[in-house]
Amino acid sequence: MRSRGCAEFSIPCPVDLRKYLSESEKCGICNLTSNYICRFSMKKNEPFEETLGKTAAQMSSQKENRNCLKGPLVLDFLFAVLPYSAAKKLFDKKFSIPVVSFTNLGVLDWRRLDFGNGKINDAYLATAVKHPPSFQVSVSTFGGRCALCSSLYATEKNRRVAERFLDGMIQELESAVSPSSHKAPAKSQNNAGGGSSAQRQPAGQQEGSDSKGERADARDKGKSKSKPKRKKTVHQK
Repeated sequence: MRSRGCAEFSIPCPVDLRKYLSESEKCGICNLTSNYICRFSMKKNEPFEETLGKTAAQMSSQKENRNCLKGPLVLDFLFAVLPYSAAKKLFDKKFSIPVVSFTNLGVLDWRRLDFGNGKINDAYLATAVKHPPSFQVSVSTFGGRCALCSSLYATEKNRRVAERFLDGMIQELESAVSPSSHKAPAKSQNNAGGGSSAQRQPAGQQEGSDSKGERADARDKGKSKSKPKRKKTVHQK
């Protein structure tokens, strides 16, 4: 897309609406989300850093208002005044769930994952399982390591497409951090450029923790820290 340019580009980003609830209302188990919608244009061969700056500016603007509440408020009203069957038909006609979306799930606190026995070497949050053509990428960070994840109910061909997409994301990120970093060889399975590993952990073939997966965390103060690594995970069912 960068090689061709794009007159207008939209990126939906899920947002947790629980922050708008009072403490007494946070006991429910539900998918209480809405979306920030980032819209911007992309010039032909536009540098990644410039596109990233546009996205960051859009996200900052979205977070300064409460437009993300409009959709849920309308739905709440419709389901309150209309029969369920009528409200559902209206929802299917007027509302749509984004086919492609990205979500940053933030930094995982190792203290909340400490169960008293052993050390947590690796952790990440997975996306909801999507059926093609829907596709979602999540970003989560643990122990200074960024993990890209996508969960798919799809074929092996779909899985390879998802892996190529995540490889491309890793290459873009590495290029932005270190312009001189080399690109991964064609059909590379493990290196996505810049010396960082891009490990795959498909569902049903989970890798066990080994020396490569270990890294320093807050409990290992005083030890030298290696360059943070980025990782991708594609779950397939």
